[in-house]
Amino acid sequence: MRRWIAGFCVENPRGPLDLTLGLSDDTLNKESFAYRRAEPNSRNAHMDVRMDLARIIIRDDDDQQIIVLAERDGERQFSIVVGLYEGWAIRRRVNGVESPRPMTHDLLANIIEDLDAELEKIVIHDLREHTFFAKLVIRRNGSLIEVDARPSDAIALGVTSDTPLYVSESVLQDVC
Repeated sequence: MRRWIAGFCVENPRGPLDLTLGLSDDTLNKESFAYRRAEPNSRNAHMDVRMDLARIIIRDDDDQQIIVLAERDGERQFSIVVGLYEGWAIRRRVNGVESPRPMTHDLLANIIEDLDAELEKIVIHDLREHTFFAKLVIRRNGSLIEVDARPSDAIALGVTSDTPLYVSESVLQDVC
């Protein structure tokens, strides 16, 4: 029933950012989304494509949550399954909900800022054995530092600062 989560592009008819909460399995089915396959283009496989966080699906009855990324200047979309706490962290930061004490993503953002650095971009660059790999690209003193990260953590860190999010064309070809 959940085969659409990985390996298919999802076209979201609901608009730019849809926070969907408390869905049951009955509402998460193929009829909720339109499917299409993208044509492979090996010529552009090394390029990074600008994406936006289009949808967050928080399900009360499951530890696995879903985020949907959408191509900024195109029509491709795909889903990433994230953990419950990562989904909550992304939703909290998108909604601007303050915590009385810094949460993990807040702490990392504070460290980057206190080191006079800037989170320049997030890149989801690989997909291996159904696992996405991302990197934080941090600029400090004119140098770029790449830090390995889970996509959910990278997105939770980047959403409040409007950090550009990219996905490599080769990953998009694998999932779309």
